[in-house]
Amino acid sequence: MRNLGFDEFLGEEAFNGAERIGGYVADVEVARFAARLLQERESNLFVFIVTIENHGPWPNGVLDHADESADFWRGLVVPEAERSAFKGFVKGVRHADSMLGILAQTLGAGACGGLLAMYGDHLPSFPKTFQRVGFHDNRSDYLVWRAGSAVSARRDLAAHDLGRAILEARSQPPAAVTSHTGLQEAAG
Repeated sequence: MRNLGFDEFLGEEAFNGAERIGGYVADVEVARFAARLLQERESNLFVFIVTIENHGPWPNGVLDHADESADFWRGLVVPEAERSAFKGFVKGVRHADSMLGILAQTLGAGACGGLLAMYGDHLPSFPKTFQRVGFHDNRSDYLVWRAGSAVSARRDLAAHDLGRAILEARSQPPAAVTSHTGLQEAAG
């Protein structure tokens, strides 16, 4: 990992006793761990987090307790074959949102602020549900956010341009940083 510029790799062993969902370390546990690192270490700390709590497959019954009353779920009729997995996916999206909230709060509370970037590596596979609602967009969303910034904009990028966008955001004052969505997956 040093050849990639990382001083330290913290893996599974750093999360003994952590809450797990579907066998994976819960996103909020990872966020709390990262928040502690950001609060305890130097202000110029770069933390790269990879979580897979919300990566499929979502076995039937594992996350069946997902809240069906949420606004996102209302009115959406998911085919029976994908219903349990889709409910698990929606629950995982909520957990990822909680993770982002913890990280944004931590970065916003620091004297130097901070930069948060988040992306998914691909869309989930719900072909019947996507077909039913006419969804054919294969892009994966991402976000680049700077603590203290009130500016936001939508900007589509190729996946290989995301790193450059993050570095550009890091070098700009907080008021100039924009949020982005619509990461275009590279064509096969």
